[in-house]
Amino acid sequence: VALSYANKDEEKYQIATKAAAELESIFQDGFFWDRKNVEELSKAEDFKEKLRKLFGSAKYAVILWSDNYIQAPFAQVELEKIYEKERENEECCYYIIDIGGDITDTKYHNQLDIHKEGWEKELKDIIHNRIKKNILKDTIASAKEKEDYGIYVQTLKRESNLAQWHKDYDWNLFALQYVGKDGKEIANTVLWGKTWDYIEDNFKSIMEVLPQNGEKTLRICLNCHLSIAFMLGYRYGDMEKKPFKKNLQLYSGNQVTPFDFRGCTGKYKKEKLPVKRYSGNSEEKGDVIYIISLTNKANPGILKEVKLFLEKESIVYSKVYLLQQELEIHNPSELMNIAEFISDHIFQKAKIPGQTIHLFMRTMAPLAFLLGGKSDFWGHVQLYDFFQNRGTYGASLKKI
Repeated sequence: VALSYANKDEEKYQIATKAAAELESIFQDGFFWDRKNVEELSKAEDFKEKLRKLFGSAKYAVILWSDNYIQAPFAQVELEKIYEKERENEECCYYIIDIGGDITDTKYHNQLDIHKEGWEKELKDIIHNRIKKNILKDTIASAKEKEDYGIYVQTLKRESNLAQWHKDYDWNLFALQYVGKDGKEIANTVLWGKTWDYIEDNFKSIMEVLPQNGEKTLRICLNCHLSIAFMLGYRYGDMEKKPFKKNLQLYSGNQVTPFDFRGCTGKYKKEKLPVKRYSGNSEEKGDVIYIISLTNKANPGILKEVKLFLEKESIVYSKVYLLQQELEIHNPSELMNIAEFISDHIFQKAKIPGQTIHLFMRTMAPLAFLLGGKSDFWGHVQLYDFFQNRGTYGASLKKI
């Protein structure tokens, strides 16, 4: 996806900057903007050649069309490539955001009145709800013979052996603009909100354009914080609904073998796991603390860790439920058994109005996704993530 802009006007340059920010947040490494000085570019034959190669390979072009666009030498390069592809019936789509020009192309045309109050919101709407969705729909339409679709969600550090996987996914949701290219921890509530908004907005757009007949397999790789996986499951992970029903594969981090739900019957035995209850720091009132620690290596100090954190944060709670066991989960039936047990024996325990559930998880992302899908449990849920660098927990997202 390439963005083209050609105007010396400072006001319109700011519009281009905002448009570029939105496009970059969506397409990440698949986005390019010819943002250099217009006069410099008009003399830069090497850059024009670069543009020829770029627009020759880019499948989509977003053009910010203004009154002098057509006179810009490098704009001619871009349009030349676009029209060339159209003549040869190659796959190529261009989208115009008219910010002050005079064109009659209606198929790809989006008019933006930059003198109207609230144009920033309108620009975002054009990019996300028209251009992005059209590109997603086009991706689906051009892949009719595909047997599956893949979504890669990343908010954690990129695992080295996953570097090649990105090519295998139709959509990559990299929230690295919020967590850093090295997978740095999300530092505060504001960034958590922005990270989730980005992931949720794009995930939702993908789900809306996917075939809803349930015949295609959907592969989701969750290389992300557990709270992100939980919230994705809460919003979109109902296993009884299409397109997930019997057609879902979940990957976790650097896991090579997926949890493949395509052969699951939907009927699961109730796994019995050890749940312990502890008193809180207030007998009469307070919230409920749930700690889920299901890993291949036991963490005997997790209860102490959480209580120290709660004390530091001055959280009043009446009871603590601890589910802790050292185990390895190998197949989707086991995963669903555990999710059913947690939903029935932990999440359904608290039914007091006004009570908040504080959920601490140390487990794999696919389980967090399935737990989020058990959205029938009561209450507000405050999620926490554990940060290795700090050796402690931090409040992340909140389900209300």
